[in-house]
Amino acid sequence: MLGISTDKPEKLSRFAEKELLNFTLLSDENHQVCEQFGVWGEKSFMGKNV
Repeated sequence: MLGISTDKPEKLSRFAEKELLNFTLLSDENHQVCEQFGVWGEKSFMGKNV
């Protein structure tokens, strides 16, 4: 299993160590992969755009 985030690799490394994750986190800083999967962009949450 992999996780993907738009955060910088350094931030992901610190988070993975702190949370003792047993899977790899990948950085997608330029949002290319997230956009391909349709998971990047403005979203609505509880009636507000986030």
